[in-house]
This record gives sequence, structure tokens and C-alpha cells, in this order.
Amino acid sequence: MEEVIQQNHVFHPNVRIISNYMDFDQTGVLRAFKGQLIHTFNKREGALSHAAGLTELQGRPNVLLLGDSLGDLTMADGVSEHENILTIGFLNDQVEERKESYINSFDIVLVKDETMDVPNAVLRYITSSGNGK
Repeated sequence: MEEVIQQNHVFHPNVRIISNYMDFDQTGVLRAFKGQLIHTFNKREGALSHAAGLTELQGRPNVLLLGDSLGDLTMADGVSEHENILTIGFLNDQVEERKESYINSFDIVLVKDETMDVPNAVLRYITSSGNGK
């Protein structure tokens, strides 16, 4: 995700990404994940509170939350004093079974969209209009 944001020139100094990072060997084979692994079952149990940069986000009014499960909607619970949260859900499997619950839960639902086009467009709009803090 970070690489796509950088390539689209929307990775500004005020953007923080809290994500899992993979460690590849010289042949491109995944060998491990760096740092504490964030997964569906520990997002509210402290993994995010220890994430690098989360304390820097305290007091920031805007959160752009991306997720591919309903459990991801609680990821911003550790950020206090937020005024605006825009949630984008990536619905990639069991589309018909999950569509209604995603639409009722996320602000934007992207169906089988593996790009970062929509989040990047949101970031471009925010930064071009001077509304990003």
C-alpha cells in the first residue's frame, strides 16, 4: 500500500501508514513480517496502540481507514480526538453474501478492486484543496 501511495505522489509528510511490513530475501521470497503483526484478532487488543507513529496521530482530526473485513472498522478506536473518519471497504470475496453488510458499515465499498485508485484520489483531493491536516 505504501509503495502505491508513493508512486501516486500523495505520500505527504503528514500521512502515516500503520500496516504490516514484509521482509523479503534477495531472491524476492517472503521470509518474515517486520515488527508486531497486526491481524483481525488483535487490532483492538494493543497491536495498533504500539504501532510506530500512532502517538503522532493524537489530536489529528481526520482518519482515512481502509479495510477488507468488518473487523477493520474498529482500527481507528485508538486515535483520540478525531472529527472525521472516512472508511473504505475492499470487498473481494463472497461479494453477494457480504455486500449488504459492507454497504451498511463502510462509507465507500469497492468490489473486487485491487487498486488504490479511490484512496489515492481522496488523498489528492484533500491535499489539493488544502483541507488535509
